[in-house]
Amino acid sequence: MGMALPLKLLLAGFFLLALLFIFGYSQNQNSFFITTGEQDSQHVSSVLVKSGKSTSSLFHWMPSKQHFGSTLADSGLSKNVFSSSHWDEFKSNSIDGNVTKQNYAVSIFDGLHPFLKSLMRYAYSETDAHLDAAWADIDQHSVMEVEDFFRWLRPIAYGNENELSIFNETLEQK
Repeated sequence: MGMALPLKLLLAGFFLLALLFIFGYSQNQNSFFITTGEQDSQHVSSVLVKSGKSTSSLFHWMPSKQHFGSTLADSGLSKNVFSSSHWDEFKSNSIDGNVTKQNYAVSIFDGLHPFLKSLMRYAYSETDAHLDAAWADIDQHSVMEVEDFFRWLRPIAYGNENELSIFNETLEQK
């Protein structure tokens, strides 16, 4: 009878540890969180997708397909292409999800400045409506924004009439 209580406590402890292990393992499997990379003198901080859930960092020692916190993707996109509210969300690790659904790309895309989103859609579709939307999203009286627009458009330009008309219209105004 004297051994029954310690044995029960040992079994209960083992059961709790097993539950804790299962919980931690399930939290880190196929999960991701979005964060910003560290900024130093050599590199600009960019948006990173890391494995695991930011809220389950206590379980970093558990086995998983990707070690907790390892970089799954580096978007290469820095602070200046995102709205400040989205950059703050990335920095605070408040966006996470399931890697298999690849919704991290949608989360990053949603954070882009509106004119960059429209330009990216234009790059993939060559639809004039997306180019017109990008042009409408900037302050056309701001020389800096117009320069940024054409700087971002240059690598994806198709040389079509809509692009040329926007360019010619800008030259006539300036």
